[in-house]
Amino acid sequence: MRIVTLNEVEKDLQNLADQVGEEGFIKAKALYLEKVAVTKEDGTPLKAEELEIVMMPKMAEDEEEKALEEDEEKADEEKEDKKEEKAAQLCWYLLANPRLCTLSST
Repeated sequence: MRIVTLNEVEKDLQNLADQVGEEGFIKAKALYLEKVAVTKEDGTPLKAEELEIVMMPKMAEDEEEKALEEDEEKADEEKEDKKEEKAAQLCWYLLANPRLCTLSST
């Protein structure tokens, strides 16, 4: 029996899922778990009832990158909107208080 950590189990099961697909994963997972002893990172053994494995569809790298880019774009747009709002507030303030602005020519 091979001793593996949770991180190793995660990587191994992801590789299995990539190889056999969703249909064959349950059987492949059961065979894999029969041949390993799972431990925490510190080496403490895990009992079967402490181990919960949930399979989620893997997001394609392109979709993941696209989602990150969209999040960054939204953050940039929000920053730009705040800058524009502050500039507009300053303009209105200066228009309302013309004595604060002086023009000089040299």
